[in-house]
Amino acid sequence: MHKATVTGSSDRTKPPRSFRTIRDMGACRLRDVVTASIVSLWVLGPGLVSAQGTPTDQLILRHQRALQRNPTDARAYYRLGDACVQKARETGDVGYFVLAERALRKSLDLAPRQSGALRHLAYVLYARHEFREAAAYARRAIKLDGSDGHAYGILGDAHLEVG
Repeated sequence: MHKATVTGSSDRTKPPRSFRTIRDMGACRLRDVVTASIVSLWVLGPGLVSAQGTPTDQLILRHQRALQRNPTDARAYYRLGDACVQKARETGDVGYFVLAERALRKSLDLAPRQSGALRHLAYVLYARHEFREAAAYARRAIKLDGSDGHAYGILGDAHLEVG
């Protein structure tokens, strides 16, 4: 009898498995909706994307505003890509890597000899497990700046992954 009481009380403290599953699915769906919204806003135009007001969100917003004023500023695209990489690392939301890649590629379209943008793009590709392409961009970054230790790190890691 005592055993049944203990089992019964622990069952009441834990939510049913189906409830936890529904809750977890809701969190995944919410994350997917937020990511899709951010990507949609980016694709639809140079509108501002603002999330929760963290320092990284504010940095993203600042660079977006700079790009509204001067849409040909390669450095602002690079900084926006850098901020999106930081946001992806902070949140674990890979949607920010999509935004970072887009900004970094635009930066490189405007100024192709930016070793920092090449290195950051290599990092984004590495994070998405596109190791061969990451290695290629890391090599390009090293060719422009042979002292870039971070680019060497990405290159080495990418080579480890592809064998």
